[in-house]
Amino acid sequence: MKHKKLLFPIIFGGIVGTFFMIAAFNFSINIWLSLGLSFLGIIGFLYGWYGKSTFSIITPVKEYDYFLNTIYAPLTTFTQFIKAYIIANKEATIHFYLPFTKDQWKLQEMGDTLLFDNKTYLYTLKELELNNITSFLKIDVSKVEIPILIDSNNSNSTIAPYIVDRINKSALELINLN
Repeated sequence: MKHKKLLFPIIFGGIVGTFFMIAAFNFSINIWLSLGLSFLGIIGFLYGWYGKSTFSIITPVKEYDYFLNTIYAPLTTFTQFIKAYIIANKEATIHFYLPFTKDQWKLQEMGDTLLFDNKTYLYTLKELELNNITSFLKIDVSKVEIPILIDSNNSNSTIAPYIVDRINKSALELINLN
């Protein structure tokens, strides 16, 4: 997300505003017409100087800018998610992790899915390392059959991916570092 100034209204408004202001003082054009057009030029200049919000996608080849009227919280959350989990993750596949023990895994071995009672938050490997968690499930996002949802907390600008209900076991791998 960027805020960019608009070059065309700045140049056009600056030229038109000053040209008609000079014309008003030289009385070469009707004074009311020249003052009105110089006022419109100044408004155009200020509009360009104020600028607009843009959504920028930067690639190795080119930068793409899409102008936005307003920036909504879901778009901000989406861009935070992309920056935190996809751009920062240089792996070929994206993985999330879930603290889990061998005993919990044995209890869930019967079916093809792993059941959860309610909203279950997923973590990155760095978050697990910070909390010294050594037994966890590795979730391969490309194999997950349910949507991974994103929860945002706008008060401190954090986002957290989570799952609800169940997840297929083909996307899971139990890792025990003990």
